Amino acid sequence: SYQVVPSHDVRKHRDSNFSVGDGSVLLPFSGRGVPCDIDCTSAFIRVEGNGLLQGFVILYREQERVATPVPYPWSVFLCGNNAAVMDVELLGAWNGIAAVGAARHYVARIQGQPLNIGVFVDNTFDIGRLENIHFNPWFSDFAPFIDYQTTYGRAFVMGRSDWEYVFNTFAFAYAIGYHFVERTSGSMNGNFLGIGMDLATNASVQVDQ
Repeated sequence: SYQVVPSHDVRKHRDSNFSVGDGSVLLPFSGRGVPCDIDCTSAFIRVEGNGLLQGFVILYREQERVATPVPYPWSVFLCGNNAAVMDVELLGAWNGIAAVGAARHYVARIQGQPLNIGVFVDNTFDIGRLENIHFNPWFSDFAPFIDYQTTYGRAFVMGRSDWEYVFNTFAFAYAIGYHFVERTSGSMNGNFLGIGMDLATNASVQVDQ
């Protein structure tokens, strides 16, 4: 597995016949075309209490590269206390990482290009942490593929969280960078330091509470 967060620019490959051969790569195929948004709990990998996923590229080889992207389940779903994911790259993911009902979750050193939602946090009743996350269109920036992301994509979606610590995060080319939403369990409060958003076509920060 990768010892540090991997980063690959594969934009020049217009088809799926390419590989990332310098470390451990996971290839999801199931769930192609099945709708999945913030209330979806389907996932390629579920990390439960005290579990850790670390040191992988998650590469969607059957994701579109030029045409409008198709949905898949969450790449990683943290669903238990102290669940963590570190040093992971997401290439062609529809939805990246969800932390729901995962008190004290830890999401760190994540890179790549999730297309619909990058990170979603909800129902967190003890401090969660998001650190050193960087989303950039390294999987594809061809149109109309990228047009979906800049029209509908959200890099960070924050539901209910009691003290979310967010540190050194960045995203490029989404409709909304940081979206704060009201959920049935409430909204969030937290500490945000070193956050950035570039080419947000709707809003860098949007609050709907």
